[in-house]
Amino acid sequence: MREREEKGGGWLVPAAVAVLAAIGIGLWQRAGHVPGLSAGHPAPDSALVGGAGDWAIDRPAVVAPAVSASVDGGALTAALAPYGREDYADATASLEGFVATHPDSPDGWFYLGASRLLSGDAARARPAFDKARVLSAAERHPELEWLAATAEARTGAIEPARARLEALCALPGPLQVRACAAKESLKR
Repeated sequence: MREREEKGGGWLVPAAVAVLAAIGIGLWQRAGHVPGLSAGHPAPDSALVGGAGDWAIDRPAVVAPAVSASVDGGALTAALAPYGREDYADATASLEGFVATHPDSPDGWFYLGASRLLSGDAARARPAFDKARVLSAAERHPELEWLAATAEARTGAIEPARARLEALCALPGPLQVRACAAKESLKR
């Protein structure tokens, strides 16, 4: 080994490691594992207004859809398949097709908004959450309000986000602490 170093070959191993690391990081980036750098494109939310809404959000779990005469539960389940695989780009496309044929499904609109938000498109998530809220007006959905507030904050609608977070902060439940912290972060 010492003979190789003396002959100038000692740099090969570190250079090979560096090249392999660079290739690995590039592949990881292309697969979408580096937020904001996926496939070499900035995430749509990279222009967060002063970092507003940059708090972490959890992926809403898929629950059994509320089926009505105007909603085909099997069609919604099929549309949610990419969402279940955490493929939010495909989920967005699938759910856009679903709500086009089932416009009265609050679940379809909710998961469409969640897919858009989780894929970094807060601007397009907002109208989907608005539609889900209108269609489920008789029920209060804290998770819907949390995600809607996040989308609003990320797109610069600070006052509506603050009002939504204030209501969640006053509501006992699993989102209360997170909503209070998020509301405080908007004061900066």
